[in-house]
Amino acid sequence: MITCTPADLVAWSRAGGLYLLETMNSIIPARTRLFALLPSYTRSTHTLSTTHTRAYSRLRPASAPASPSVSPAPLISKDADPPAKSAVKPNLKEPSQDPPLEPTPAQLKLANSIFSKPAVFIKSAAKFEQVPKTKLPEVAFIGRSNVGKSTLINLLTDNKRLVKTAKNPGHTRLMNFFNIGDRLILVDMPGYGFRSRNEWGVMILDYFVRRDPLRCIFLLLNPLHGLKPRDRDAIDMLNAKELPYQIVLTKTDLMSAEKYDKIRRNFEKQIDKPIVGINQKGEGVERVRWAVVKACEVEDRE
Repeated sequence: MITCTPADLVAWSRAGGLYLLETMNSIIPARTRLFALLPSYTRSTHTLSTTHTRAYSRLRPASAPASPSVSPAPLISKDADPPAKSAVKPNLKEPSQDPPLEPTPAQLKLANSIFSKPAVFIKSAAKFEQVPKTKLPEVAFIGRSNVGKSTLINLLTDNKRLVKTAKNPGHTRLMNFFNIGDRLILVDMPGYGFRSRNEWGVMILDYFVRRDPLRCIFLLLNPLHGLKPRDRDAIDMLNAKELPYQIVLTKTDLMSAEKYDKIRRNFEKQIDKPIVGINQKGEGVERVRWAVVKACEVEDRE
């Protein structure tokens, strides 16, 4: 009979893909057969949400003390199956450099002119197969639940009723597409906290790598909360996939200018990217408009 150590089984299970994030119904039968070979070892499950769980193995002698708790899974499980066509290099056009945070008056005039056009809701989508068929360049807004994505889109379009907002996190549950004067598309994405990490990550990454018109992702962060682990997960995902993105700090009116400037510099050191801040008073919005227009390569038709 072939014998092996717990370490051998861990290496084998990883190679065989047993660390995938799956539902309990699909993962337990295979693991039951594996652990039948080792009656003196135990396994446990770590619950991630009410409907989705992550099954994982902790191989140890039954008499050994409990091992340290396992840290939460990242937005995209490193061992999870990639979404369809994820092996294909993203179609995003890599900008030559980040849009200048201090655009010229002429550039601001162009950006404001584009966003003065009628903004129209196109449709909502729960998965990539439902996204609208359009060739217009588009940008997407992502971030934690209740960080201010919907509010920013309303500020950009100067239309407080375009996107419904709510104080409760998780109000935006689908990908929502908005046409800006038949020149470009804005996409309001669900927040990190709405779905389970793996479910959100797979849905969003599927859209990121397969969406041809996508030009840039705007990642919104709350400066009062600092850079949370899931924000870092999102940044790591964008960097790993070489996706162009811009950092936007929201709700800057809730702190003094001195405190905001200190926080902004700290964020730039951690992320190594220029950052623009916005608030509900409209400060910083014109610069975000220009960043969107620049990323979409929209030119003045007049």
